[in-house]
Amino acid sequence: MSTSYLTKLSKSLLLALALAGSGIAFYMPTAQAVNVSLQNFRGTWNAATNYHAGDVVGYQSQSYIAQQANRAQAPAPASLVWYLLAAQGPQGLPGAQGVQGVQGAQGAAGGPGPKGDTGATGPAGSQGPVGATGPAGAAPIIYAIGDTGPGGGLVFSVTADGLHGLEAAPRDQGRVLWSNGGYTAPGTVTGAGWDGINGGRNTDRIINSQGAGSYAALLCANYTGGGYGDWYLPSKYELNQMYIKIGQGATAPLTNNVGGFANGLYWSSTENDASLAWYQYFLDGYQGANIKLFTLRVRAVRAF
Repeated sequence: MSTSYLTKLSKSLLLALALAGSGIAFYMPTAQAVNVSLQNFRGTWNAATNYHAGDVVGYQSQSYIAQQANRAQAPAPASLVWYLLAAQGPQGLPGAQGVQGVQGAQGAAGGPGPKGDTGATGPAGSQGPVGATGPAGAAPIIYAIGDTGPGGGLVFSVTADGLHGLEAAPRDQGRVLWSNGGYTAPGTVTGAGWDGINGGRNTDRIINSQGAGSYAALLCANYTGGGYGDWYLPSKYELNQMYIKIGQGATAPLTNNVGGFANGLYWSSTENDASLAWYQYFLDGYQGANIKLFTLRVRAVRAF
């Protein structure tokens, strides 16, 4: 028999077709003819489902048929939207207990259960014997003016404890312009105005402003003495400290000019203005400002 055709059925007869053999007692109201399909049973009522006239649902142990299209209208015996088809009958008396069957064969052993919780931590054990004292570590190096620094240069400034300071490269890096004349006009202001200890900030600003080329700050930054890559062009103050501590201006107990400086002009990294930068004359210690396109000597330094 095809399940797609429509026929005139009473609501009680539809319930008999939809719920036959379910054990539910039927409630038989007055029959009302509706057009239904044998496939109209929609399962348990759901508030989110759209229902059409003739749809059959189960709800709270009862069966209902929709009298009109609806959604979110809960079925109830007195509802104008739903019509009660059948209700749960009374529960029957319990039957007598049957004869106990033969014990079945033992099943296979189950797998291991989950790991139990970690137990509480036990009390700490007694302290073991103290081990032998290890060998003493190497004593820190204490530097003094004129010593060889970590990068192979000459120490010209130290902290009070002698652990840190500044060292100058053991020889000049060459003679070169202060300005990157081939790429940047000498009138460019780089912002390298620092005049004190650790003048590497000047070198960074000069290189950031002038880029690639051949000039004093970049020549010092490219020096890698002792395997270090943090050498820079000294500030005006640092250049003067080199002159009076390890240069021609040094006094006893240091040997005069232990740094081997030439009796010439050396560039500092301190900028004077758009056209000039500071230099030092190592013959007599004079400091002045010179045109950035002049070729002077350079000596790199680094902090340690």
